[in-house]
Amino acid sequence: MESIRANTPYPLAERLASEVADVGAAIALVRSGVATTITLTSLRFAQQLSDSLAAAAAAQGVRLEASFWPEDDLGDLLVSRIVDREAGGLEAGRDGPVVEHG
Repeated sequence: MESIRANTPYPLAERLASEVADVGAAIALVRSGVATTITLTSLRFAQQLSDSLAAAAAAQGVRLEASFWPEDDLGDLLVSRIVDREAGGLEAGRDGPVVEHG
């Protein structure tokens, strides 16, 4: 029986583990209030991490938004606070109140 490591190139597995740790640290910083927004750039697994961790992050008041750059096969992940717009809170990544344009 082949090991998991034999089926997954170690550098790729190491990169995934590193990106998971970076996203976890960013979620913790935003959740704690140390930062309102953190952008992790040049991630190989940005979309997969966003999809996998979005529900857990949201339960902690944090939103994950992935953007993908097909030309270099990498993506960015925006980690930001979820705010209550009706309570007059600030939207993550902005300096003022949210203004809905209709």
